[in-house]
Formats: sequence, C-alpha cells, structure tokens
Amino acid sequence: MDFRRAGWPLGRIVMIALLPVLGGVVALAWWHAFYANAVLAALIALWAIGSIAMSMRRDREPIYVDMRTDQRAMDAERQQRRLSAYLNLSPAPLILLEEGYRLRAVNRAARRLFSVQDIIPDPDPALIRAIAGTAPGAAASLRIDFGGGVEGYAIATADIAGDGAISRIAALVGIEAELRAAEARALRDLLNILSHEIMNGLTPIASLGRSAVELIESGAPADIVEARNAIETVARRAEGLRGFGEAYRRLARLPEPVMRSVVLDSLIADLTTLFRNRWPQIELAVRDDGAPNRVAADAEQLHIALWALLQNAAEACADRSSPRVVIEVRQVDRMLQIQVSDNGPGVFDDAQARIFQPFFTTKDDGSGVGLALVRMIALGHLGDVALIAKDGPGATFLLTLRSREEL
Repeated sequence: MDFRRAGWPLGRIVMIALLPVLGGVVALAWWHAFYANAVLAALIALWAIGSIAMSMRRDREPIYVDMRTDQRAMDAERQQRRLSAYLNLSPAPLILLEEGYRLRAVNRAARRLFSVQDIIPDPDPALIRAIAGTAPGAAASLRIDFGGGVEGYAIATADIAGDGAISRIAALVGIEAELRAAEARALRDLLNILSHEIMNGLTPIASLGRSAVELIESGAPADIVEARNAIETVARRAEGLRGFGEAYRRLARLPEPVMRSVVLDSLIADLTTLFRNRWPQIELAVRDDGAPNRVAADAEQLHIALWALLQNAAEACADRSSPRVVIEVRQVDRMLQIQVSDNGPGVFDDAQARIFQPFFTTKDDGSGVGLALVRMIALGHLGDVALIAKDGPGATFLLTLRSREEL
C-alpha cells in the first residue's frame, strides 16, 4: 500500500515501518543474549503501536467546525510534531535508504551519530550494502568506521512505499560492548584450547626426550634401540604440534572476502568432480531447488567452506555399507541455503555444542579446524552455518548466505 498517497503523514509511515524493524532487533538481540537491548526495542515497539493507534483514532473523529480544512491542517501539523518527537526520543538511530543509495537521517539519534541534519554524505559502503541486503523483518550486524573508531551495530529493516518508489528504513542498535565481551570470551576460550593442546603435546615430548638421553648414556645395545624408538616418537609428536600450528595459522590468517559474481552451477560442478574422484565409493547426490545461478561471494573461500563440509560428510559415512552424501541448493526469501547431509553416525549430543569450536574434533586424526573455518567464512559473508537437528542417522549442516548478487 502507498501510504503517502493515502494521505498519511511521514511520521506515521515511519512509525508503522518501525514495527517489523524493532521486531527484528528484538529477535536478534534476544538470540545473542543482549537482553537489555531486546527489552529496549520491545518497549519502543509498544510505544510506536500506541502512538499509531492514538493518531489513527484522532483521524476518525469528525470535525464539526466551520474551518474544517484549517483545523485538519493544524491537527496534521501537531500530529507530525508529536510523532517526530517520539522518533527523536528513540535511542536507536533511524536512517532511510532512498533511491540512488542515498541515506537520510530520520531522528535525532541518527543526526547525532552521523553529525548531519538530513542527508548523510559519503556513507560507508558496507552500511549501504548491509541495509540493502537485509530483508525486512530480518536482522544483521556490522562494524561501522566513523573516523574516530569502529563501532558494532545490529541492523533491522523495513520497506516504505511512497511517491512510486520504495525506500528502506533501518534501525541501528549499538552492540559494541556486547561484541567486546564476546571477543574476550572467545579469546579466553582460544587461549585455554591452545595451552591445553600445546601442553598435551609437549609433556610426552619432554618425557621421551629425557628417557632417550638416559638410554643413550647407558651405551647398551638394547637401550640404544629403545632410545631410537623414543626419538622417533618425539619426531612424530613434534610433527603433530607443527600441524597444529599450521592449522591455527590458517584460522588466524583468513583474509577478508573479496566479493565477486560467482556462477553457482560451475562451483557445484567443480566440487562434484573433485568429490567423486576423491571418494568414488561414496554416492553423491546434488539437488537444486530453484537456487539463483549467481551469488556474490569470495569464490575461493566459498569453495573451501563447501569442500570442508563435503569432506566432513564423506569421512563420517565412509565406513557405511552404502555411504551417501547429499548436497542441496535452494533459495529461501533472499537467502541462499546450501545443505550437506550424510548417512553416517551423526554428531553425538555432547559434541553438538562444541562442533564449531576451533580445534575441537571427534576424529582420531582430526585437526578441529574444518568446521571452525566454515563458520568464519560464513560470517565473513554475512551468513552462518548450523548443525540441523534431524531424525534418524546422519548429520546435516546448513550454510546460509545472502543470495543477492549485489551485496
């Protein structure tokens, strides 16, 4: 519906558009345990609903004065000022993305944040991409560089129709404090993992090294043989530590994705060829449920992520009598979903919460890097990856990315 042609003031249009925006903010904040922000957004939503109801009730009231036109104009002006005041009281900056990718500050918080009165000059391209690429009712997060520092924000959007064009309004909710707390927790967990893995590797190496020295000093032929065996074990354990270091370096040095137009059919075809050459004994089925032919992504990183999921699935079901892996590609709203399933033993309950944690593995010879790298790549593309609960054997991983070619 074109609310402006229906005679609705801009203030009320913005308030109505804010309802799904605030709903998205509530969902995003609650999902990430940012409960204070969730409650704040919910209160603002209730406030907006009440304001809209009051203004619409006033519109329905008949006016019996002689100067009806002037009275209506005065009422509309007062209502506009009232709604503008409500918007200005919102602590969340509200910005409008118009045709031509022009950004406009809607309320006082946005004007203060961007130091403008109306149009935002030279906005961060990442902000425009995030607003344009976030579907109404959905939410995303990004970091914005304001020159004096980088801040983290959650973004939720809604569309407004007016004057024959569609504009998109976005609410920005600051989550920098929560992001820093999450980063601190992640760093602490990573340091615990590193210290655990390194100490587990160094302790037997040190013990075997001392034993080898003592055996060599004895000079007995049998002891020399034992010393050789001990030194060979030390070499193997040292090689394991070197591999661990290489795995950590791969995670730490993942570059920012370089977004280009990627032909999805060609990418899946390449992966299919590689898979069937590597695991000819495993059946691989590919299903396309109406996915877009092109997607904006870093082709190399997307290839790495999908290959890691396929490798994980193949290794999980390789020992089955009839091993099978299925890769499904589909579009849901504006999101591209790539699902990889296998008929292996599945992921045990006690491992599901840690399956994406760096260096956590359930395999005897696993590095614990593959799924962690998949998640890092997905997040770098403003997407995610998840283990999907299912009945029966096997495991299903769902990689979600933006399906729009223009990120």
